[in-house]
Amino acid sequence: MENNQINTDILIIGGGSAGVAAAVASARMGVRAMLIEKGPFLGGKATRAIVSTICGAYFRSEGAALRHAHVGFPKEFCGRLSVASGTEPFTYVEGLRFLPYDHQAFKLLCDAYMLNEKVQLFLHASLSSVGMENGIIDSVDAIALDRRVKIFPKTVIDCTGEALVATLCDLEVLKDETYQASAMVFSLTGIESADFENLSLSVRRSMKRGVEAGRLHPELEKLSIIPGSLKNGSAFFKLSVSRAISDELNKATELELFAREAVSAVHTFLKAENGPLKNAEMSVVASELGIRTGRRSLGKYILSESDVLNCVKFDQAIANGVWPIEYWGHDGNVNMDYFNADDCYEIPADCLMSADLGNLYFAGRNISASDRAIASARVIGTCLATGYAAGKMAAGSVLKRDANEIIQEIKSELLNV
Repeated sequence: MENNQINTDILIIGGGSAGVAAAVASARMGVRAMLIEKGPFLGGKATRAIVSTICGAYFRSEGAALRHAHVGFPKEFCGRLSVASGTEPFTYVEGLRFLPYDHQAFKLLCDAYMLNEKVQLFLHASLSSVGMENGIIDSVDAIALDRRVKIFPKTVIDCTGEALVATLCDLEVLKDETYQASAMVFSLTGIESADFENLSLSVRRSMKRGVEAGRLHPELEKLSIIPGSLKNGSAFFKLSVSRAISDELNKATELELFAREAVSAVHTFLKAENGPLKNAEMSVVASELGIRTGRRSLGKYILSESDVLNCVKFDQAIANGVWPIEYWGHDGNVNMDYFNADDCYEIPADCLMSADLGNLYFAGRNISASDRAIASARVIGTCLATGYAAGKMAAGSVLKRDANEIIQEIKSELLNV
């Protein structure tokens, strides 16, 4: 098999929201940015699991005014996505604000950013090994579809959501025995109702009756309609998958098989038992299960639950966190722990910098955070910010810029301070 060799300034691994933001930030700093993504398209969970809403992009508030959590790139991205999707920010319970989006528009927007910023992009590319010497990463091996590729980066940003780089380097990672419950998203068309509240109540009642009558397995009861998605007789549904998620070998395969079968069973049941859905047909099923959290990288600082709930601020802050701690238990229920409305906690730069390797950064769902803290910081709006910050920090390192100066630039660009 041919072995290609590539030199780059920054290698970003994982093309989700954080990875795309990191690539944009790096390219705009004038360094060579390369992004490798294991799937056939960008967007990560936002497109493969069809999350359907961008949470964490706006402050929670009981007031009427919409206030962005970040300026700069996250605001720019959400603005462009809003136009492309034909959607507006949605106000939900407890003053929560989020942006519904079209997953195809999300894919195309990510593509456009990579092309416009001239990022070297490899889709269908998987990381296979990492070489280290003297406390830095000096090489990375990947498989790009059917070719071996050896990459020599100056810095690496892990945006895989699973701390893959640290794991392959046998570094200490932050992990738990089990992780938050996952969810499978699908859409139905031919819905004979335009009332979100009434339809949601009808679906919940149908699922509960089905379980009580023994026609549905109890694991399938927790089904909800994604707020803001009901329009023109179509809506996206989220089925909570209560089975435990762990680091056990091949556990993800078991969950994916179960989730697809479960969605089919739920659809068949609803057509038979729910009036507004009697003629509903399946139109889209997410290409993968929505796994919320997993292993995280160990950074120079670990963001804690206390930091989140007490809205702690940091001198070297690079991002705001505005979403509550949203923790999905294996009973299919969600627990929301709120901090004060119109306030936020801050994420320090040290949560994005490896405690072990001098040229490893991370962003998105695998920043250095406790399991409770990441239940807030994992949302797309925050991932866009941590990704952009990691990209600037990594580029600053390549350019041998003062780290504190770069952090101040990030503050100015994202936090407007």
